[in-house]
Amino acid sequence: MARSWLVVLAAVLLAACASTGTNDAPAPQRDVPSPPPATPQSVAPEPLHPEQALGDLTSLDFCSLLDQDKAAAAGVESRGLVVSGPNLCDEYGTVSGQAIVVQVGNVADAKEDPDRGPDVNAVPLDQGLKVQLGTYFNSPTSCLRYLTFADGTHLSVNVAFTDTSPGTLDQRAALCTVEKAVFAGLVEHVTTRKVDHHDRESYLGKFDLCTLMPDPHNVLGALANGLKVIPAPNQHRCTWLNPIDTTEVQLSDDYVGRPTGGTKTTIDNQTAIVERYNEYCYIRTQVGITQWPRVYEYATLWARVPAPHNDPCAVAKTVAAATWPKLP
Repeated sequence: MARSWLVVLAAVLLAACASTGTNDAPAPQRDVPSPPPATPQSVAPEPLHPEQALGDLTSLDFCSLLDQDKAAAAGVESRGLVVSGPNLCDEYGTVSGQAIVVQVGNVADAKEDPDRGPDVNAVPLDQGLKVQLGTYFNSPTSCLRYLTFADGTHLSVNVAFTDTSPGTLDQRAALCTVEKAVFAGLVEHVTTRKVDHHDRESYLGKFDLCTLMPDPHNVLGALANGLKVIPAPNQHRCTWLNPIDTTEVQLSDDYVGRPTGGTKTTIDNQTAIVERYNEYCYIRTQVGITQWPRVYEYATLWARVPAPHNDPCAVAKTVAAATWPKLP
């Protein structure tokens, strides 16, 4: 009961206060500050598309995406040639006394390099960009990562030794230090649209390379089953890929030095160099010159055929025989 009386007493006092307030002069109104404006909800940036960031992909100068100062600060020494090719920018130098090449570019369709997976250690990016790693074809003598747009189109940074030596643990770690710095520069140049372009109308640059290759079923028979034709977005590379058994054939336009090894052969009255590495085979034939000393333009036909099914060089030669007659 005591608690009930307290409630009644509180009600009486409240009523009395209200009554007293109505008989007195009205209290002056105080300025009440307006509530702060509501904080707008953050809106995620629109996904960045390759053409927005890079412009015309067929004339892209990949060296405009390579931050050479970042590469040097990360350990690249004895810096040599920097070659802007149709598919890659190559910078040659040394790291910890070992000869290396820094490569930026290889713009590719979403279906190319299907073994890409997320780099869980990378700093997350916005505008739909992702950092990815190769999960299958890894090499102990290189560090490779992909910058992938929302639509799956991707660029890559690869830093590798230029000879067959695996190097020391410290030298291999140094490769990845350089790759991380160059990759950061690539992200910066892509997101701020710091890109340049070159005229690619000479030699192979005037062609969509997929138009120079035959129908795979006409030259490879049963081996062509499952092969998908994947044009590169810049048209300077064409890939046939079976994503199940990893059979792959690729034609590319490359600016490189003369091959120092391999075996000479003749295909369609053109001299070619054949080089075999386990499941891989390369056939190159020169189609032009470049502005860089001792660097030439080559049509490169590359094949990978998983053992023990076929000889990759036999596959490469078969496709080259049907492709070379269309070269300039």
